[in-house]
Amino acid sequence: AETTDPVTEVTVVAPPGATGTGFDLTCVVVAADEKISVTFDNQDPGIPHNLSAYRDPSPADLLFTSGLPAAGPETQGPAPFGPFDAGSYYFQCDVHTNMNGTFVVVKATKKKK
Repeated sequence: AETTDPVTEVTVVAPPGATGTGFDLTCVVVAADEKISVTFDNQDPGIPHNLSAYRDPSPADLLFTSGLPAAGPETQGPAPFGPFDAGSYYFQCDVHTNMNGTFVVVKATKKKK
């Protein structure tokens, strides 16, 4: 039997008016040993947004990005990333840094059989 690594699907939305209200999610939690598939859905008409994750709020150490900012409505992804080490990271729109949140990677617990 063929086995595949588990993949956690994550979708983050920039709703209309997101420049003032932010993303639909302010916290995303995934398991440390799983790859993630990220989809970014910009529903904000005519306003460029993207989704980028960094080790911390200083955007120096990029973990992943949905791509260059694109005016809505526009969907970027799904794109595969990870797996990442357990820890707390930061995500933002690179154009509107007030649109941000926490990307949490938790150590998975082994299930008993």
